[in-house]
Amino acid sequence: MTEDHLIKYGLIPEFVGRIGNIVELNKLTVKELSDIITDSKISPYLQYKEILATEGIELEIQIGAVKKIAENCHTSDIGARGIKNYFDSILRDTLYDIVELKQKNLNKITITTQSVDNLAKPKYNYST
Repeated sequence: MTEDHLIKYGLIPEFVGRIGNIVELNKLTVKELSDIITDSKISPYLQYKEILATEGIELEIQIGAVKKIAENCHTSDIGARGIKNYFDSILRDTLYDIVELKQKNLNKITITTQSVDNLAKPKYNYST
């Protein structure tokens, strides 16, 4: 991609001249998106896992759910930014109801493929 491409796209030359570096990025693969979910320091999954751990609740995600989120983000062309949207949607009600769920002895939350498919609540496990 060159400056001429940007001008042809519709940007005015005065603006294009102020752009220091023009970089073209490749689309992330499903594997790379999956790795972001499970291994990245800024993974929404790991962030929610830490938040819930402070409440004594374990957060788990099924491998199929990781793959489904990664595939959905890849096919929708929303990339890694879309990953957080899935976790926010799936865990929103859980976080809102966390006090009540803890009173019922919730000890583990599992994000399943069905949770991802339907953007529905995850599976709850209670201690007896």
